[in-house]
Amino acid sequence: MFGLTLKKYFKIARFGLLIITIISIWRWALSLSGTPYFPRGTMISIVQATTFLSLAYGAFLRRGYGYRLPQALVTVAILALYAQLIVLVSTAVSYLAGIESYFNYSEALNVQDAIPMGQAMVGRVFGLVINTVTSLIECALGFWFGGLLPAKQSEA
Repeated sequence: MFGLTLKKYFKIARFGLLIITIISIWRWALSLSGTPYFPRGTMISIVQATTFLSLAYGAFLRRGYGYRLPQALVTVAILALYAQLIVLVSTAVSYLAGIESYFNYSEALNVQDAIPMGQAMVGRVFGLVINTVTSLIECALGFWFGGLLPAKQSEA
């Protein structure tokens, strides 16, 4: 796929996958400990982390690894889909277990009041598509900005 194996893409994406995993665990820990969503729970979100990672991966894969844009996009697609699947599954778990968490909090779902699981899951699937596309656009921007980084020096 674009000159790389899926295994290679996942190897390159490991750092980002780890960051997203750590933030997801942290958000679950804050939720379960009863930490209010505002102001502490909104310090960093999975979507914000994915945005930063998308921009950074776009830039550094261009200069550091010599990737072409399609290769950078595949790598970021892995990160974005992983992040959104965590949000989707965490929302489902929150509803099914009857847990009040950051994943089923009304403002996190962009609604005023609590909504049923079905409605929340439709929103999360919509978010999966929109946020993944947005991450790809951010990766392309990062790739473009990566042209501002100095080229990799050959080791002598």
